Amino acid sequence: MNSGEIKKIKVCNFRSISEIEVNMNRMNILVAKNDAGKSSFIEAVKIFYKSYKDFEYRDKQYMKVEGRRKNERK
Repeated sequence: MNSGEIKKIKVCNFRSISEIEVNMNRMNILVAKNDAGKSSFIEAVKIFYKSYKDFEYRDKQYMKVEGRRKNERK
């Protein structure tokens, strides 16, 4: 993995997810039974990226952003 890639994602207290931690690779496939939280996990990641991109939301209770992405300007 490059230093700019995400290595781990942790989601806590979001919709049906009480807590989950996923180690990331270049490609990941979510496989689980119905109502296991696959869509909730994806939605949490989408919210994180949208929040970070639009206004760098940094609420420690839900999301923690440290550093900058590899190609991001100051």
